[in-house]
Amino acid sequence: MRLICISSSSSGNGYLLTNGKETLIIEMGMPFKEVKKVLDFDISSIVGAVCSHTHGDHFHYHKEYEQAGIDLFTPWKYDKDLAIFGGFRIQAFPVPHNGTPCYGFVIWHKEITGCLIFATDLEYCQFKFDKLKPSTIAIEANYSMDLVSKDAENYGHVLMGHMSIDSACDFIRANQTDGLKNVLLLHLSGRNAKPDLFRELAQAATGDDVNVEVARKGLEIEI
Repeated sequence: MRLICISSSSSGNGYLLTNGKETLIIEMGMPFKEVKKVLDFDISSIVGAVCSHTHGDHFHYHKEYEQAGIDLFTPWKYDKDLAIFGGFRIQAFPVPHNGTPCYGFVIWHKEITGCLIFATDLEYCQFKFDKLKPSTIAIEANYSMDLVSKDAENYGHVLMGHMSIDSACDFIRANQTDGLKNVLLLHLSGRNAKPDLFRELAQAATGDDVNVEVARKGLEIEI
């Protein structure tokens, strides 16, 4: 199973989980044509799409996905927090995002050892998942307090709506088990983050046996 990053920024977010036979889309903040490009314009493997919340960089293009006949899982619309798309089982969990309903996901598939934890656009996470033995953690690391300007107009939104690298490292340490293979840092701020430094900090939190990556266009990792 591969986790592919189409984009991971305030300009738009989109990721694919695919084994070539089944593909799950995570976030709909990028045009559907970008998904098609990654899949060489063969969309027959797509079994569904999930989205964390309604902000445009995550949800703007959802109508394109609907028009393509793709089943969507948008937890804020329904009384259920579980979806099954093909061989993927997706459990949603709420996270705080500056008053906007927002969700992270636990994703299982027979080709994923343990599970994948995916969470972005959250101030913190009140849940622990170590007992689920995640093999991959994809977690937002949007900013560092050392880089955020208190005079910025969006200062409050940054702190209340996003996760710092320090909080991300705390989350990783709280949920790491011997089975953790990958950590993917999501949604780094263009102004308030330093990718190389954040990767080093996350690597120090996990130890050298874990593959730590910063999400960027075209990145693929085996999970």
